[in-house]
Amino acid sequence: MNNGDTLALRITGITKIFPGVVANDNISLEVGRGQIHGILGENGAGKSTLVNALYGLTRPDRGEIYIRGELAEINSSMEAVDLGIGMVHQHFMLVENLTAVENVVLGLRPERPPILGLEGARKRFDELAREYDLDLDPMVPVWQLPVGDQQWLEILKLLYRDVQILILDEPTAVLAPSQVKKLFTTMRRLANEGRSIIFISHKLEEMKEVADRVTVLRDGHVVGTVDPKVVAPSELAEMMVGRSVFLDRKDRPPTSTHNEILEIKDLSCDNDRGSVALNYLNLTVYSGEIVGVAGVDGNGQRELAECIAGLRLPTEGTITIKKISVKGVVRDPEILGYIPEDRRKTGLVLNFNV
Repeated sequence: MNNGDTLALRITGITKIFPGVVANDNISLEVGRGQIHGILGENGAGKSTLVNALYGLTRPDRGEIYIRGELAEINSSMEAVDLGIGMVHQHFMLVENLTAVENVVLGLRPERPPILGLEGARKRFDELAREYDLDLDPMVPVWQLPVGDQQWLEILKLLYRDVQILILDEPTAVLAPSQVKKLFTTMRRLANEGRSIIFISHKLEEMKEVADRVTVLRDGHVVGTVDPKVVAPSELAEMMVGRSVFLDRKDRPPTSTHNEILEIKDLSCDNDRGSVALNYLNLTVYSGEIVGVAGVDGNGQRELAECIAGLRLPTEGTITIKKISVKGVVRDPEILGYIPEDRRKTGLVLNFNV
């Protein structure tokens, strides 16, 4: 592909240098119309810097961007949207105290300014939700939505704007396996409609499953662009890290002790919407165990973790850790550590240094 009739996007020689770091070094790639183009690389390989340049969030120091064969200068996300480019960020850009439909129209010109008038937007929201089989209530506040639904809301924002080039930055990081399958089905449908998708990930099997072409980045450089259907995962891993990688995992030896560490009895609690999240749950975890809690997003996993950490008060039931009753925030790091699902919002203070 080398012309504006078949290419949705062509970038040549994109270079971006931050103090002491060359984030992108002379990157070039092409994305065809109706193509799912994967960008694969380790953390710090330059993936997000590259797509931030495409979306107008950062200015490259050198290089050119062509949209449908025309040279484009993208200085803001609004200019990117005007050119038909939309992006779902790895960390969502939603205003949590606004409703879903208010987030969708945020930044768009009202039909009858200065009146906001959401009726038309709500109708279009519902039409898109039905068309793409999304179970989203336009009037629910975003802070009440599970993380997976917030991901779908970000995608619906792009569909509402009818963008033709969708950038999805690590979209599967917050999704359960069943939700990942639904996302891939939606991605293929969008590609079949003629839209182009840039899919960023560091998960090899996902690239092989959904991407038509994959460009591998390492240390800000393009290592190569390949067909993931014919390249083995071990080859992709070697391209990512620059050395041979043994992907098989060794079995973990069985533990010799089985002391009771965590005991949950008849635990019940509500979610943020006042509905029942946990209903008389019982669970015992022993030393040396890794216990998985599986389920589609929004079925009580987050509330369970918050109850164990003492961040959410149960309505009934008890929790004991090493025979100590948990009745509030557990402050002893030798007893409990908690890594929340949204590390930016509830795990870190971003304006503090490390």
